[in-house]
Amino acid sequence: MRMVPFLLLSLLVVWGVWALQVHSSVACAAGMLAGGSYLLWRRPDLWPEALVSGALMVAVTLPVFWLLAWLSPHWVDQSWQPGLYSRWRLLGMPLGDMAFYACSGFQCGPLLAFMFDFRWQPLQRRMTVHQ
Repeated sequence: MRMVPFLLLSLLVVWGVWALQVHSSVACAAGMLAGGSYLLWRRPDLWPEALVSGALMVAVTLPVFWLLAWLSPHWVDQSWQPGLYSRWRLLGMPLGDMAFYACSGFQCGPLLAFMFDFRWQPLQRRMTVHQ
């Protein structure tokens, strides 16, 4: 039941932004950002996981993007809508894609902990050797 506000907020933002006739990935990123923000409002202890998982999502997708760009040159320019969305790039990847993957990790990282009331432990505590 506590997931209902999260789902409603995420979907309403996606539909609201998409209704403004912006690119669908921008609308989805806005919905994920809204949903992730709701999760962090309810569970502020998950901020580190949200930030790390957002950065890791970008770091994992970059090599995949580079491989696909190497296998099929110019596929982004030919398949994405032209305009500002795919024009600005960092490390060869459109900034819009990076923002999408960062928002995806930002939301999905803390989602499991929120759903099951899981408490994250700092990495150093998990790696401590007991003597």
